[in-house]
Amino acid sequence: MDLNFCVNWQGDGSPGQNKFCRDCPQRAGPCQQLWAAFRGLANPTLEVPGPTQLRLHRRTPAGGENLDIMYFQVNARWNLPIEDFLHFVKTGCGGAGQREIYDDPMASPSRTTQGHFVKRLMSGLPPTAVAAVRAIPRK
Repeated sequence: MDLNFCVNWQGDGSPGQNKFCRDCPQRAGPCQQLWAAFRGLANPTLEVPGPTQLRLHRRTPAGGENLDIMYFQVNARWNLPIEDFLHFVKTGCGGAGQREIYDDPMASPSRTTQGHFVKRLMSGLPPTAVAAVRAIPRK
């Protein structure tokens, strides 16, 4: 991941330190507002146009809810943490990373490929909220 994508980011991107957005001191700012708008898109019956069927869920597969994770369903259901979402919004990068390499700027914080799914959903987000997150300075 790009460790300099946000002025508030702390940590080296390794497991356990790649979840900083959940504890960010600016949590109530533009990032949280955009994440709330993204969570508002969740609807298991919403079909997102594209080459594969895509649905977005708020509930965990067990039926609970975690405010920091959304779930995509394509063929299987998998999670999208807030850090991966915000990293993609800021950098446009959301690719898979290699094991033990935490500073690859093209990889998402969780080192999973999620960028192309987030990109398909970006059109449903308020442009002003996206611009506010992108305006947050880099380190």
